[in-house]
Amino acid sequence: MPDPSPVLGEIGDLAEVVAGLRAANVRLRELLAERDDLIAELWVQVAEAGELREQVEQLRREVADVAARVKQNSKNSSRPPSSDGLGKPAPKSLRKPGGRRPAGRRGSRARR
Repeated sequence: MPDPSPVLGEIGDLAEVVAGLRAANVRLRELLAERDDLIAELWVQVAEAGELREQVEQLRREVADVAARVKQNSKNSSRPPSSDGLGKPAPKSLRKPGGRRPAGRRGSRARR
């Protein structure tokens, strides 16, 4: 049966391996801490992005409301005609066309 006790040279090799593993373990723990910090920063950014999305939607609704109010005039709302200002629409005639051709003598060259 072989002797399980390590030889003196093997002990030195094992100590170097253990030291290398411990150094690698320290480095891995540092990397994990950096990763956790980055993940925490990303969660903050995700929360900020959600708040910004809500603000954008609110501003879109406000812009649509303002645009609808700007398009109102005395014809399509209960506002008085005096509130139309300079941009009021042109008056439209209530007369209906008769369907006749314009007057003039038949055969006149001016009307051809």
